Amino acid sequence: MYPQVSIIIPVYNGENYLEQAIKSAINQTYPFVEVIVVDDGSTDTTVDICRSFENRIRYIKKDNGGVASAVNCGIKMMKGEYFSWLSHDDLYHPDKIEKQINALHESDNPTAIVHGNYNVVNENYNSVTTIRNDLTYLEKNLVNSVMPILLAAFHGCVPLVHRSHFERVGLFDENLKLTQDFDFFFRALRGQKTVFLKEPLVDVRVHKMAGRVVDSEFDIACAEQYLHFAKTLGND
Repeated sequence: MYPQVSIIIPVYNGENYLEQAIKSAINQTYPFVEVIVVDDGSTDTTVDICRSFENRIRYIKKDNGGVASAVNCGIKMMKGEYFSWLSHDDLYHPDKIEKQINALHESDNPTAIVHGNYNVVNENYNSVTTIRNDLTYLEKNLVNSVMPILLAAFHGCVPLVHRSHFERVGLFDENLKLTQDFDFFFRALRGQKTVFLKEPLVDVRVHKMAGRVVDSEFDIACAEQYLHFAKTLGND
């Protein structure tokens, strides 16, 4: 009734926000949580921040290999029945995991992927915007296979994922440096019915050092990924 959840935080030189992210993970109201921080070859004070949490987290140091490699490293080491990805610059609401586990119990489908709305905290404009996808799209589309991905109504740090999905579709593609989350969840959601929560449970930061801001190839990579999705579905 109370499965363990592994929150995995991949980080590379994330000293500006990492401490807040870790605190939001270890302070979950759901008690059966392990927090794994995977340091992808950081050269800043990331290691010192992690050491300050002592035995409250599991800290893994690896050579730099990209976000997907760090997340995969955490997945291979996790003890939990469920996986939840937290970027080092984002925040979980205290009851994020508890409400998702409760939603699974109510759904009677313990392996369903749980996702939902979220907040965007834009530090460049000092604003907070709640992304209410349920006001834009019918809920039947938000729980139907890959529709949330195709509608851009999905964020990779929101879902709770049963570990059986990794056995079913594999891990994150380490060859993808910018769209590894889109690719994995396209594979994981395909042919599945999901659970959608209207209440935002994650704060996603937008700041001047965010990957999608500083990397000029992000938009191109997204376009190429969606073209791949179209071709994949077109071949069915």
